[in-house]
Amino acid sequence: MKEDLLFNPNYLLHDVDLIKHEYTFMDVTKKTYTDSSFLDMRMEHASGKNWLVTMPLMNKIIQDEKIKTKPVRYIFHISFVASTLLSRCLNKPGKTFSLREPWILRRLADTKRGLVNSGQFDTKLWLALVKNCETLLVKNYEEKEKVIIKPTNVANNLIEDLKIVNPESKSIFLYTDLHKFLITNLNKTTETKLKMPLLAKILSRETSHEPWMKGFDFENIDHLKACCLIWYFHLKQLIELPKEISTRILPINIESFFKEPKVILQAVNTHLGLVFNEDDISEIINSPTMSKNAKSNSETFNASIRNTKYQEIEINNIEEINQATRWFSGVFGEKAEQRLISTLNKEW
Repeated sequence: MKEDLLFNPNYLLHDVDLIKHEYTFMDVTKKTYTDSSFLDMRMEHASGKNWLVTMPLMNKIIQDEKIKTKPVRYIFHISFVASTLLSRCLNKPGKTFSLREPWILRRLADTKRGLVNSGQFDTKLWLALVKNCETLLVKNYEEKEKVIIKPTNVANNLIEDLKIVNPESKSIFLYTDLHKFLITNLNKTTETKLKMPLLAKILSRETSHEPWMKGFDFENIDHLKACCLIWYFHLKQLIELPKEISTRILPINIESFFKEPKVILQAVNTHLGLVFNEDDISEIINSPTMSKNAKSNSETFNASIRNTKYQEIEINNIEEINQATRWFSGVFGEKAEQRLISTLNKEW
C-alpha cells in the first residue's frame, strides 16, 4: 500500500484537509487521465473508492524513504486559451504523461488564500506542504515518461511556490490578447460568466495594490469588465514574480499555436525538454486530437472552425467588446495592453 501511494498513478492524490490533517487518494485508472478534461469532481472512470491517510504518517514516509520529487512540466494559463488542447497534444504514452487540472492544486490555491487572508500563513510550513503534495501527485505509468501538469488558472497563485519547491520544474504560460480573451469569454455559459466578478476580486488581492482598487466594487461590475480585470491580473501576476522564476517560464500567445502549430510545438518541446522528434511533432499536428473539441470528443474542432466561431461572436457583440476595452484603457492607460504583453515577453 505504501508503494502504491508513493508511486502508483492509480492512487491519485485528490485532496488535503488541514483541519483533519488528512490526505485523500482516489482510485482511478489510466483512462481517467487520458479521457478526463478535469481531474476534479468531473473526472471520468473513477471507482469512487477513496483512501484517507493522515498527513503526519504520509509526510514521515516521504521523509524516511527520502523520496525526491520528480521534475515537472507545467502548463500555466489565463483560462480559455486552449490549454486543455495543448495538454492533450503533449500527452504521448511512453514519453510524456499529462494531468489536467488536478483538484489538489485548486485546493492548495484556495487554502493559501484562506491562510493569507486570516493572517495564519507561514511560508516554511506552506512550502513543505506544497512540496509533499507535489511529490504525491507526480507519478507516471512508465518511469521514462515526463509528467506534464496543467493546473486550473485559479491556481496561478501557486506558480512561485511550485517553482521554489521544485527548481528543476519547467513551465510555459499561455495567454492571448485582451480582445480575443473577451471574445472567448462571451462564448462561455451563463454560470461561468456569473463567476467572473468574484474571480476578479480574488485575483486583485494577489498582485501589488494600485490606487484605483481602493473601494472598487468588484462584485457589481459587468461580465466583460470583470474579464478585462482577470486578464490584467493574470499577466501582472506573472510579471511580478521574482526574475529568477519568471525567466524560467516561456510565455506563448495561443494564437501563434493555431497559426504555426509546428513552430510552437518545437518551442514547447525545447523549453520543456520533452525530447519529441520531428515525427512526434508531425504526428501531433496530424492527430485526431487537433480536429476535436478538447473538452467534448464528439465535436469537430480546428483552427478554421474556431476562427469562424469567434468572428461571429465578435460581430454580434462588437459594441459590448469595444465598450469594455475603452473602459480598460480608461483605468490602466491607452497602451496598457501593449505594455503588459511587451513586458511579459521581453526576456524571450
